[in-house]
Amino acid sequence: MSPVDTDDMIFPGKYALERVDEFQARIQLVENSNESLLSAKEQQAQKISDLEKSLKDQGDALTTLKEENTILRESLAQIRASIQQLAKAKLETQQSLFDNNFQQFRESLDKKPKEVEWKLVERNSVIEGLRLPLSNIAKTVESRKKEIVNEKERLDMYTKSHNMLSNAWIIVNQRVPMETNSDGSTVKRKNSMVGEDQGSAKRQSTSAGPEATGDGSFTSTHGSD
Repeated sequence: MSPVDTDDMIFPGKYALERVDEFQARIQLVENSNESLLSAKEQQAQKISDLEKSLKDQGDALTTLKEENTILRESLAQIRASIQQLAKAKLETQQSLFDNNFQQFRESLDKKPKEVEWKLVERNSVIEGLRLPLSNIAKTVESRKKEIVNEKERLDMYTKSHNMLSNAWIIVNQRVPMETNSDGSTVKRKNSMVGEDQGSAKRQSTSAGPEATGDGSFTSTHGSD
């Protein structure tokens, strides 16, 4: 067999092998695709199973919630009935207390006028008892006012007389002439109004004014050297 014949035989074989490899690659792709589809279907089935389980759990929870809601409604109805009974009992008790208090209030109102009347009588008695002492006190006050007015008038008269005598005495002292002693001191001369029996007693211009005696008369005192 010549080399040409050999090449002619090898080429178709190589071509056949390449086709076989190509078919095997396609088959592998199909198998891989099938495996992927199978895995996706399994995952989808698992998701559907999980979803069904979740729906079942939610249904069970909803059933439980409905049962609990029914129990709560029954409990609420019982509580409402208890509250109504308590409110009714409390209202009846308050009404009874109100009736009793109102009755006591009416009885106290019936007693009040008599108590007030007795208190008024007692106060009138006290007022009548105080009226005479108060009248006596008022008379005493009026009498004392008159005495104070009289005392003030006498005091004013005394003050006026005292001022007049004091002014007169000052005028008399101013009219008495001064004389000088041998030692150079000055003294007032003997007043002709003074008696000779007073000896050599000398009057000074700085002497005190007249003083009132107990009987209403006045005496004058003067300092001496």
